[in-house]
Amino acid sequence: MKHRGDVSTGIKLLIDGDLISYEAASAADMVDEGMERRGWDWTAEHLDKTIINICEACGVQSPAYIFLTGTGNFRFDIATVKPYKGNRKGEKPFYLPNVRMYLQAQYGAVVVNGMEADDALTITAGRYKPDEVIIASRDKDLRQFPCLQYSWEVGNQPEWGVEMVDEIGDIHVRRSTKTLKNGEPSKAIDKIWGTGLMWFYTQCITGDTTDNIAGLEGKGAALAYEILHGLKTEKEMFLAVLLAYKGKYGELAEERLLEQGRLLYMCREMKDGKAVMWEFPEEQGE
Repeated sequence: MKHRGDVSTGIKLLIDGDLISYEAASAADMVDEGMERRGWDWTAEHLDKTIINICEACGVQSPAYIFLTGTGNFRFDIATVKPYKGNRKGEKPFYLPNVRMYLQAQYGAVVVNGMEADDALTITAGRYKPDEVIIASRDKDLRQFPCLQYSWEVGNQPEWGVEMVDEIGDIHVRRSTKTLKNGEPSKAIDKIWGTGLMWFYTQCITGDTTDNIAGLEGKGAALAYEILHGLKTEKEMFLAVLLAYKGKYGELAEERLLEQGRLLYMCREMKDGKAVMWEFPEEQGE
């Protein structure tokens, strides 16, 4: 099943192989206490069903590409504030190496080195028009990229999409349901999410705890929503975030923002065999 595109619709489906492989291998380990893990046949079938379900939800016959992260990642080299993914500990699922090999043998999954599968997804998606390609992943970082996107349901995480993400995007918040001591409802933000550039610049403030990215240390969703909500251009977003960084880091603001942005940005092109990292937008103003 190494098909490279969907003959019925012309849509190219790109799947995050890191996520589906980890989920399948983890599911095999999730058994009742005292029981052995599920067998390899069950694990492979679980993975196959996941891919079939994603294809059906996206309206295609088979994935055009499945990407897996290989060795090396430029983010490890540029992270100075905190070690990139330095908070990840513990044993990996038993079948994970087998699942990755299975994806390569049965589906022609592509292993990418020097960057992440996420970057390969957005770089490849960038070769097509936004309505000609679907990125299938549950990683919310990818929702900064403008194209059709889909996330499958797992546990308490609901299905999302297929939905078109535009370049500018938007952000949304959920406020706390707590009641303050004076009896008034709390207006605190306990969750923020979004799409497009709006989501990227939000993450430059909030960081990403999953990958151990600090963002603007000591600040979070409340500030991000306050300074970004309603903005219409990337220039406005960049200047708002840069001003917030200057308020904390002074002369080091640009250096810190550039690092955090490069850690968070999903690359969109290759040059000389390497992923092109994020740069400050041109004509940023004073």
